Amino acid sequence: MGVDGKSVASAPVTNYLTREAVAATLDTVHDLTAAGSRLVLTYVDRRALVEPSPFPEARRWVRGVARAGEPWTFGLLPGEATEFFAEHGFRVRVDTSTYDAGRVWFDGRRERGSRLYRIAVIDVVGAPAAR
Repeated sequence: MGVDGKSVASAPVTNYLTREAVAATLDTVHDLTAAGSRLVLTYVDRRALVEPSPFPEARRWVRGVARAGEPWTFGLLPGEATEFFAEHGFRVRVDTSTYDAGRVWFDGRRERGSRLYRIAVIDVVGAPAAR
């Protein structure tokens, strides 16, 4: 994770943590940054973690990281992400799949993102709702 003035970039680790660890990390970032600061992070759509999953690549990805000893343990439903982040003092600015982001960012390239992997851009607001 890196901090630069009012922006914080987080490595894509939320899917390897527990819900409690993600919550504690968000609380810490909130406490260390000023209102208006921005955090960019990724998370996995929770539907990727169960079978059957609506994402064709989910089984291969989930099994692959588990075989490597780094199983995915956390995900959010996109519809619940706004509330989850608000509980820790953040307002969602952007929440999109890497597939949709990739349609813009990877125009003309073979790479494509995935609908199961999400990018959230969230802003620090006042006190967290849940603490």
